[in-house]
Amino acid sequence: MTTLLSGWALFSRLRVRRLALSIRHWPRILLSALPFGVSTLAGAFLRRFDTVLISIVLTDAAVGWYNAPYSLITMMLLLAQSIAIAIYPSMVRGYSADSDSLKEVVQRSIRYLLLISLPIAVGGTILADRIILFLYTEEFAPSIPVLRIALWALPSLFLLELLGRAANTLHLEHPAAKINIINAAITVLLNLMLVPTMGVVGGALALVMGRAIRLLQFWLLIGNRLLTGREWQPLLRVILAAGIMGGAVFLLRDTNLFFCIGSGAVLYGILLLSLRAIDRGELRFLLGLLLRRPRLERVV
Repeated sequence: MTTLLSGWALFSRLRVRRLALSIRHWPRILLSALPFGVSTLAGAFLRRFDTVLISIVLTDAAVGWYNAPYSLITMMLLLAQSIAIAIYPSMVRGYSADSDSLKEVVQRSIRYLLLISLPIAVGGTILADRIILFLYTEEFAPSIPVLRIALWALPSLFLLELLGRAANTLHLEHPAAKINIINAAITVLLNLMLVPTMGVVGGALALVMGRAIRLLQFWLLIGNRLLTGREWQPLLRVILAAGIMGGAVFLLRDTNLFFCIGSGAVLYGILLLSLRAIDRGELRFLLGLLLRRPRLERVV
């Protein structure tokens, strides 16, 4: 019913009055859609391969220890998707109008995604034990090192939400599909090597390494000129702010968990403004995005 209503609303909006079947256009449409289908299939296969492998090689308890941090990572990806979805129309318009405009949008978005994902990774690594024991029971203590490692997949996962859309904007869907297939094979091999020898920690390492390799592949595909040019200074300011915040969280790690997280967030915001990693208008824009509740599209 939802699909029918959505289709009716779309046709009404586009003022489509009559549908005509044109089979002669199907081969061209299917050929154009093939890279997207291949990427989707590769992602679907890769998405839960680690969990399936852990259930075969290890125990049911190990699956729970791995899935607890993985679920937290999945929830955090809502933030990346919220920003990437909001930015995507601007990327398309920028590519159609002016390449310099696209460059500005992409570089600003990279900074936004890093300034959100880095403090989560830094702070979460320090407070992983308290977060796991707060959300779960002591039986999930083996999830603590998994969370500490898996959190460092977040910067790659956040940036991949943007770079995948940037590749589509630049009509690079065919090489992007090849990257997704190659990366799926690499990640499967990493899991096959690390999970039997290192257990759930090996699965977390494979997650981080596989996504980092995929990020590098997309970075090389799109090119440094578009993604950062030679303007690394804003990104270094974000890294510095996240590092200082991490030091403060480490000193406060034995205080109330919510006080520690809140204090770290406030300090981080002050540092971003003080170091001019972001201005107040950008901060308001990001807060507006984060207050939305988008639907999770996929986990890559």
